[in-house]
Amino acid sequence: MNRIKQVLILAVMLLGITQVQAQFTVSGQFRTRAEYRDGYKTLPTEASNDFWMIGQRSRITFDYKESKFEIRATLQDARIWGEDKWKSDNMGIGLYEGYGIYHFNNDLSIQVGRQEITYDDARLFANGDWRTYGEVHDAARLKYKNGGFTAIAGLSVNNNTSAELDAFGTSYDLRASQYKNMTHLWLNQKLLDNALNISFIAVYDGHQKADGVDTAGNVVEYPQEILYRTTLGPYIKYNKGMFGLEGAFYYQTGTNNKEKAINANFYNIMASVKPAKGMTIFAGYDHYSGTSFDPENPSSEDNTFNTLTGPGHKYLGYMDFFGLPSKHGAGINDIIVRVEYGFNKKKNKIQATYHNFMLDQGFLASGTAVDKALGSEVDLVFVHKFTKQVILKAGYSFMMPTESMEKLKKVTPGTSEFAQFGWIQMEFKPQFFTTK
Repeated sequence: MNRIKQVLILAVMLLGITQVQAQFTVSGQFRTRAEYRDGYKTLPTEASNDFWMIGQRSRITFDYKESKFEIRATLQDARIWGEDKWKSDNMGIGLYEGYGIYHFNNDLSIQVGRQEITYDDARLFANGDWRTYGEVHDAARLKYKNGGFTAIAGLSVNNNTSAELDAFGTSYDLRASQYKNMTHLWLNQKLLDNALNISFIAVYDGHQKADGVDTAGNVVEYPQEILYRTTLGPYIKYNKGMFGLEGAFYYQTGTNNKEKAINANFYNIMASVKPAKGMTIFAGYDHYSGTSFDPENPSSEDNTFNTLTGPGHKYLGYMDFFGLPSKHGAGINDIIVRVEYGFNKKKNKIQATYHNFMLDQGFLASGTAVDKALGSEVDLVFVHKFTKQVILKAGYSFMMPTESMEKLKKVTPGTSEFAQFGWIQMEFKPQFFTTK
């Protein structure tokens, strides 16, 4: 039986159990984005070639709600145009979300299954919406909400595909990029008629110890040794009238997967003002601590802040030069100035952002000393809403790098060319069916 028939049967079954006191909804998301890359993520040179690609995401979501429980199932097909040949028959549909929520009472509930996790400004947890395939977790979350106070405690686990068949622990294939297990606690309080939003988060995640090399040069695996890291801190946001202010401070400690002690931090501040109707001006600063790689005075700790499962696109510029701020190890600072203007009854929006990037430490991981200034990036975005369900977005970005940026991206100084990135996206969000 093919996947299309399975989807139809699932819809019919859910319709069959829908009762008067329940609500059943079928909705979708169909998104296609074309990208022109000539400096996306890295600097172009005379030897490199520009690149066109088109990504497509198709989702169908089934929501079922009763007084005591809720069910959500989201089917997704995510692909890059051309990866499946036009004469092939490759079924790419998978389960993006699949979870249930049981309400013990009006305040307490539990959500179990495959689900998106995002909190506050999505700095540490995000749904990866920019990426074609998105980002979800296999998790259980206990939620308590009373008035303006919310508390959520969560547990997540990652395993190999063969885990159900194994009698003993085995090497974890995703150890380089994903946690083995994670627990977290998020507390949130809204005050002053929701104008003030205060949160605190604590995350305890374990990663498998990285492979080592013995004296003979052979790779040594550590299949069952898990090393743990803790990230915690507050987030505060205030919006009242024409003014806004938000910021966060996160401290990171524990042990990295190379058994080195972690002592890292992140902080940011963003102020906003609305000087005219439809216009908002932002000014902010982001700091991600880095490790000193000075050969004469190297750090004995890992001082590089890791953004956990945070977004690789929302912050630090839309060209994603620093999508993973921890990748190069030396840390990053970003001065941000942004102007947004909405017009035509908010059907259109223009956004222009300026970034000025600097290293936190003056030595790269290779031990090379560099000037901390990395360069500037400009991001331009246009949004047009044909309807609430049909949205067009387009963007153009360019980078003005310094010699330090060229060294960071392993490009011979003076040989990089004009770095630019453009994209256009069409999104449809229909609601096919709903009952009340």
